[in-house]
Amino acid sequence: RAVPATKTFTAQLLGMALIADAVGTVPWEEDDWDRLPHAVSEVLDDAAALDTPAARVDQVPGLLVTGRGFLLGIALEAALKLKECAGLLAQGYSTADLRHGPIAVVERDFPVIVLSSRGATAADTAELMAELGQRAARLVEIGQRDEADVAVPSRVPEGLAPVLTAVRCQQLALTAARRRGLDPDHPVGLSKITRTR
Repeated sequence: RAVPATKTFTAQLLGMALIADAVGTVPWEEDDWDRLPHAVSEVLDDAAALDTPAARVDQVPGLLVTGRGFLLGIALEAALKLKECAGLLAQGYSTADLRHGPIAVVERDFPVIVLSSRGATAADTAELMAELGQRAARLVEIGQRDEADVAVPSRVPEGLAPVLTAVRCQQLALTAARRRGLDPDHPVGLSKITRTR
């Protein structure tokens, strides 16, 4: 019944992973499928972990969300959900694209949500976070690193971690919306069906 398509997006991630698993070599093992539902439950039971990060972004004029590799799509989805649910002007970028121009808007206390993993993109993401830190950005890291502000269970491999990261980002949008006094299931100006001509 909710307008924002959180379940649809998460199901699409799982569907794509299942297709990838069926047709080729994937960066996870069969046992990882068994771990995933428990990890999602763990994340859902830990919604309070988003209280402080949401307080850091809920009253800002705009923010950026960045991720790379498997997490680029999640960064774009996170920005969309922050717009739809919380009414925040959010834009998603890959870590590479962020460096090629959009980083110019980042100055002291400008909020940037960084999605991180422990895989192949970890070093690049850490370098970007250091650069954003030099600009005194207001960073919120959601990921598998021990230092992350919002933890994503690290026992799930990089290829399946986007499912958990997406849920964390949805929790952030939900918490930010509630802090702003908004009903995240019924965003202002949006409806379940978009009529076109």
